[in-house]
Amino acid sequence: MEDALKIGVYVLLVLPGFIFVQTRDYFLLREKRSQFEKTLEIVLWSAAIWIIACASPIWWPSDPRVLAIHEAKAALQDSTAGVSLDWPKLLTTDAAVFFGIVCLWSFLGAIFWGILRKTRYIDARIRWVTGRDWYPSVRQKFFDKNLGAAVIVETPAARYLGILFGAPDSKEDPHIILSEVSRLPKPGDVSQEIEPLPLVRLVLIKYDDIIEIQALTSAAVEPIGGEPKDENRGLTN
Repeated sequence: MEDALKIGVYVLLVLPGFIFVQTRDYFLLREKRSQFEKTLEIVLWSAAIWIIACASPIWWPSDPRVLAIHEAKAALQDSTAGVSLDWPKLLTTDAAVFFGIVCLWSFLGAIFWGILRKTRYIDARIRWVTGRDWYPSVRQKFFDKNLGAAVIVETPAARYLGILFGAPDSKEDPHIILSEVSRLPKPGDVSQEIEPLPLVRLVLIKYDDIIEIQALTSAAVEPIGGEPKDENRGLTN
């Protein structure tokens, strides 16, 4: 029973780091990493969060933290005197409140950093130092910048003109979605007219099937059904 309780306490200690890393990765579109790398990061962030929580001179609310740390110190002092550590003694109401507050601040801190990291001021300075913006990949930057824009997508089977309605934000999401879709002629086709698809609401396209995708400027597309001009910028797979 005592061993199970001990393991449970150790697992709970890494929860603030887990909350911080998962929330931050959600906001910054972080791609999936190896389990070892992510576990190590969670453990390191948990250690840093607990050090800050226990050593910070300013903490709110302060009463549960003071009482929880005092109770933990008393239990640890008993163990150094040759008495086995009484683990249930650590699980007090004050400790539970302090633990919940640490998790809450970890969550709010990750949200704050995720939003702050995307701001132009912070991004420009970090990019000046590291040479990189916050996007984890060129692909995700392209899709994030052009979500809702008119695009031309070329696949081995067809070329489409439509609005980028949905785009992947991780390697595990291998599709894009187009709305307001028309079929464009391919080089060598007899007919060079745009074919509207009025009965098609959305088109799901596998990213690996894309040969080229171009994001059009606002001036590149005529009103409804117009011919696309040449002013565009593209991303070649």
